[in-house]
Amino acid sequence: VYIDHAKDLVSEKEKVLNQIETIMKELGANIIEKNLDHIPRLIFSFPKDHKYNFFHRTTIKVLSTDDIAIETMMKAEYPLAFSIKQITSKKNNADNEIELPSSSEFYIFHANHPTFYETLIENVEMNNMLLGMKKDLMQFTLNGMFANARINKVEIVSVYLKFLAEIHSELLLKDLDDFEVEELICYQCNSLFETNEETCDQCGAKRPTCKVCLLDLRPSEKNVVVKTPCCETYAHRKHLITWLEQLSKCPNCRTDLFLWLRGLKQNSSE
Repeated sequence: VYIDHAKDLVSEKEKVLNQIETIMKELGANIIEKNLDHIPRLIFSFPKDHKYNFFHRTTIKVLSTDDIAIETMMKAEYPLAFSIKQITSKKNNADNEIELPSSSEFYIFHANHPTFYETLIENVEMNNMLLGMKKDLMQFTLNGMFANARINKVEIVSVYLKFLAEIHSELLLKDLDDFEVEELICYQCNSLFETNEETCDQCGAKRPTCKVCLLDLRPSEKNVVVKTPCCETYAHRKHLITWLEQLSKCPNCRTDLFLWLRGLKQNSSE
């Protein structure tokens, strides 16, 4: 029975990947690789004359039927680290509400450039796309030339790519050249991290990333970074306090940290 169930799950994930392949072909993508292993994935790019030709290569992995990872390598590297994380809205909007709510009611935004958040909210088209994906875009990060997202519905793949294209257009209009981005250093052995590697080549430590905002933790931020006592997950102190005040559980392993939060807040005020 267990084997049959496992086969059914694999079959369902393959169906999702086939749907994605159809969508990509309709968009004019060139399929580079289709793999139906344990984690089905599709790798594709776009022709030089395509409106999405600034994507170098994209990999879509079907982790489950309602958890799809999209990893895009851009042709240009942007001096920007930016993340979006889905939250549950506490506001129940009426079906006939005339004025659309701001996307900030459904997502938490973090950026290392002070003006980019305002740019995102003020861009009507981007804001509307985010509102359209509010139940389905679980998280998004842009670090330099790498964009990663987790979605839970096949149907929004094309909307997400359009959203990424809009971000690209906004960045072309922005003067970010004077904004310096630090190199990423391993917090364990101080070795330099390669652009998109997840573990340190020297000591095997995980990439220093804030578990709350999803952005890389730079060397200059060490004094505002903490580790959870339960699973030693890194996070910005301020972000972790905000998280624990709302949920009281570790953002990684879900251990209850209510008592530990008291000490964390006390140390932060000293």
